[in-house]
Amino acid sequence: MRKPWLSHVLVAILFVVAACKKEEAPSAAPTAAAQPAPAVAAVATPGVDMVKKVVRIGALNDESGPGAGIGKPFAIGKRLLARAVAGGAVKMLPEGWTIELVERDHAYNPQQSVQHYNAIKDDVLFIATSFGTPNTLPLRPMLQRDGLVAFPASNSSEMGENAYTPLLTTSYSSTSRTTTARTAGSAGSPPPRSMASRSSTSRRSPRGRRTTPRWSPRSRRRAPPTCC
Repeated sequence: MRKPWLSHVLVAILFVVAACKKEEAPSAAPTAAAQPAPAVAAVATPGVDMVKKVVRIGALNDESGPGAGIGKPFAIGKRLLARAVAGGAVKMLPEGWTIELVERDHAYNPQQSVQHYNAIKDDVLFIATSFGTPNTLPLRPMLQRDGLVAFPASNSSEMGENAYTPLLTTSYSSTSRTTTARTAGSAGSPPPRSMASRSSTSRRSPRGRRTTPRWSPRSRRRAPPTCC
């Protein structure tokens, strides 16, 4: 499953990285001692290797837990995109640059999510997917501390309240409010009567006098009584 938002994020980041590299070039030219500057930049920017032209992106997946039915497609989608960029099929990065995924499977366990985050946080530029609300909530203080962004695979409004876990779609609460408003707006017009309600509705005579319903046993004609 291909994610357009990831393309936009990478394009913005890599063009900034490319611009920084161009600005460093004039200052490095005057002396030979300044030539190792790219290596220094690579060390100073976690997840960006200026020499090998590689951007490392983290992913905290659920491929073996209760959310694996959705978590596996999320993981596969990112891998397909990374493979397409590496193979040149998707032209979304500056010439010569590629993507490397640093993935971990937290199995929908918040404790494992924290452990895996601490293991990869210094090696990635950002977290492309942090799968699940309960697995992302404990990361927010650490994300803010480390200045790292994690895009949550969650529509919880709690994610949108933190600048380091920006929502990519409408939150659950916003969707619920929109649905409720639309339902309330259409409540003025009565719903169509079903066939069952029409079949059980009483009939009226031409004079307006109510007669028995169609389904009533009284609607059956009785034979006239015999005499004597």
